[in-house]
Amino acid sequence: MAFSTVASVAGPPIRFVLGPWPAARSKEPNRFSGLQHPLLGSWLATAAAVAIRSHSRPQHVPPSRRERMLSRPETTYSRKTGRGKRSSGFFLASPTHPKNSTPVRRSPHASGLRDRLKQCHASQQLLDLLHDACMAGSADISVFSAAVQRCGQRHWWGPLQRVLDLQQKQTREIKPDIVHVSSVLHSLATCLRQKGRFAVVPARAQKALEVGRKAFDEGKNVVTTDHDFNILLSSTFKLCYQIADASSREWALEAWEWSSKQAFAKDRLTWQAYLSLSEHYGDVRLVDKLLTQGQSEGASWVRDPVALGSLLNAAANRSDAARAREIWDTFRLTGLRPNMICYAAYSKAHMLAGIPSKAVDILEEMERENVADMNSKLVVDCGQCLLIMYHSSPSELKQQRLLKFLARGDKIIEADERGNAKNEWRKIKKTANHLLADATALKLQDVLCEWKARTASLMKDWENFDAGTEYLKKTMRDR
Repeated sequence: MAFSTVASVAGPPIRFVLGPWPAARSKEPNRFSGLQHPLLGSWLATAAAVAIRSHSRPQHVPPSRRERMLSRPETTYSRKTGRGKRSSGFFLASPTHPKNSTPVRRSPHASGLRDRLKQCHASQQLLDLLHDACMAGSADISVFSAAVQRCGQRHWWGPLQRVLDLQQKQTREIKPDIVHVSSVLHSLATCLRQKGRFAVVPARAQKALEVGRKAFDEGKNVVTTDHDFNILLSSTFKLCYQIADASSREWALEAWEWSSKQAFAKDRLTWQAYLSLSEHYGDVRLVDKLLTQGQSEGASWVRDPVALGSLLNAAANRSDAARAREIWDTFRLTGLRPNMICYAAYSKAHMLAGIPSKAVDILEEMERENVADMNSKLVVDCGQCLLIMYHSSPSELKQQRLLKFLARGDKIIEADERGNAKNEWRKIKKTANHLLADATALKLQDVLCEWKARTASLMKDWENFDAGTEYLKKTMRDR
């Protein structure tokens, strides 16, 4: 979805293997270049993930999450994993190091079933497979984990509840392990929204809180190592981050209090997840205190681009550009080199705060510093910002800049596999063509095409300005 094993808001511990690079290749020198080496059989397990899952092939992982994993520097991966030297073509989400996992949980007889579950494109197909396995007595905990993970990947809320109910109804006892618990927490977090929608469904949030608390209590009973401990906490904080209400915050504080009484050591995975959650709730004093404490103690997570990216994203979600700049400056003073995810979140904070020109400047700096090229999601954000800038103050220079970027964006979007970015880009192009044909035809709310700008930015509550009124200058003066 995200750390000593680490990540952003990102996704679970993974072993990356041969797979296609995303359309936007990072140029960052410390990027994990081994991901495409054909002779490597064991890969570094990620640290950011807040969920551990059983073996998943690259095509099973959503493109955006896969790209986040590929964009992370090698130093944020905790260890090499895997038992064989051959290249198996897997992402590894459940650790196979004997000190960190229980090998018996993955019955070799269920390997084919787990793989079929991971490839289900219809929820009924998955439920039928799982039901048949239960009837045959071949469904161990790893099979239920695979089903839970697939529901999370496909955002199947109803089927996820049915899988969990089916697990509870098994006549023979199937004990959960930390892999299963974290899979449940992660999938609950990814299923809170309806497909194609961006708002959390309140009824789902309430149910996720109930199920998540129960899973957390089960997880506390199976934690035996520092690794298990940190996976449980980070998965819990990820779910609380997504629910984002008073009840989830109370739960997160309870979980933190419980963790402080345990003998296990917190790693960067836990610290970064808790920092992100605290920033998400606007508890900036606590975040600054923990950052200062971490810096004085020489903690590695305060010099981690994953931590920077997640904190920037939390500030961006509150449309707080000033806070984002404080976080950016704090981390840059440590000598940290931001990666694409950091730049994307920093730019997002300014777009949502109604400062599109600064948002564009940040993305251009990213490319100028050879950090990364824009991917399709950043193309959409940048296109939206340029559209607003032209609408506010039309000029020949802004028109040419917009047209040039639209032509470049077409090529990047065409090469990408993310359908949502393609849909957003079509809206931006249609609006741009309309605006360029008649600059007076559209008002501000008409040019807010990209979903974040339309539903989550400060601009959605602004006066519905006419084109050419230089409202961006006016709003900057008023702030």
